[in-house]
Amino acid sequence: SLYWEDSAGLHRMNTSDASNLSKAATLNISVEGGMLAYGDYLIFSNRLHVLMFAMRCDSIPIAVIDAAKEEKIVGIFSDAGLKRLILDIDKEPFNVSILPEIAANSHQIKEEIAACFDRYQDKAETLLESIFS
Repeated sequence: SLYWEDSAGLHRMNTSDASNLSKAATLNISVEGGMLAYGDYLIFSNRLHVLMFAMRCDSIPIAVIDAAKEEKIVGIFSDAGLKRLILDIDKEPFNVSILPEIAANSHQIKEEIAACFDRYQDKAETLLESIFS
């Protein structure tokens, strides 16, 4: 199933029908404060805190943003080696062709995210130790 949330509430679409999935790809999912989830592991949002929470919950965050305007999200995803998880809504046509590859490589991507958290946590701990020593 495909879920998305907007000001009208939470919506669900059956994705076992390929025609529904292609319709879903054309949805405007960049609603301010909105979130779209596919299955149990792909979380689509334009909000940084939703994307970060998705990472911590062992899901794959897909940033659906105007990359030219969202420097913070682009910077964080680039630093983490996750730039391929950005869907730039300013590019025509809207490129959803990367989603099957992301889904197929979900285990590897989740490992990369976990390694990124470990790496930055270690750096933060080292920095704090040097400050307070």
